[in-house]
Formats: sequence, C-alpha cells, structure tokens
Amino acid sequence: MTRLVWILLTLLALPALAHAHAVGVTAKLVGASVRIEAFFDDDEPAADAKVTVRDAAGSLVAEGTTDAAGVWSFAAPPAGRYTVRLDAGDGHATTTVITVPQGVAEAGAISEGPSREARTGWHRGAAVAVGLLAIAAGTWAFTRLQRKRGHTV
Repeated sequence: MTRLVWILLTLLALPALAHAHAVGVTAKLVGASVRIEAFFDDDEPAADAKVTVRDAAGSLVAEGTTDAAGVWSFAAPPAGRYTVRLDAGDGHATTTVITVPQGVAEAGAISEGPSREARTGWHRGAAVAVGLLAIAAGTWAFTRLQRKRGHTV
C-alpha cells in the first residue's frame, strides 16, 4: 500500500508535465500585414495578451495587445526571421519564430511549430484518455504483482 501511495503522490507532484491551460500563438501573412492569433489549448482566445516582435538582433519591431478574439495585426516587416513573444498573464506566455518571406507571397502561415488546429483539436482529448488508461493499466499491473508476491495493497 505504501508504494502505491508514493507512486500516486509522485505522479501528482509533477504538474509541469501537465499543461492544463497552455497558451499558443500562430502568425499568418495576410496581404501586407502579419496577423497574430493567440489562444489557449481549450481553443478560447487569449484576449488582452501583450505581444512583442523582435528581429534577430533583439531590437523591438512591433508591439501590441490582442483584441477580444485573441487577434492582433501589424505591418509586415522586411523579409527575415523574427521572434514573437506573447504574454497572456498569470504565467501564460509563449514564444514562436516567424519567417517573413522575400517579395510578394501568398497569404499563409509564417510561424514555426504546430498550428492552432494541431494544438486544440480532438486529439488533445484522446491524448488525455490514453494517459489515464496508461495510469490505470500501470496501477492494475502493480496491484496484480503485489498480490502474486503475497502483499496486500
């Protein structure tokens, strides 16, 4: 019984592995503007989030705040790589890199990393279910092993 309690307490003590309410950011080139979309992993918009855009040298290129829909746009800077930092408050912050293409480009995603759909889609619930099943299977296997050894759990 003691081992099982310690295992469960250890699992509960690892909250850094469970991003219960993580924030994400994506960027799209729309005409001559860059459109920033900020969102939580439950697909709620990150309203009033502070956004800063810096060039490779670390110089500030643009800064602003997302609207109620979690959106903020700014004039597309010259071609290159930029770092976008988003701070939605209460420890919800993230950074992504965007690459603004040279010349005229079609509208599309310019941020690195997973898309909004990939971060908020149905698979997140499936991943939680698989995790819970793994914990249940581990607990079941542990109790069976203890019973075979003659220990009571």
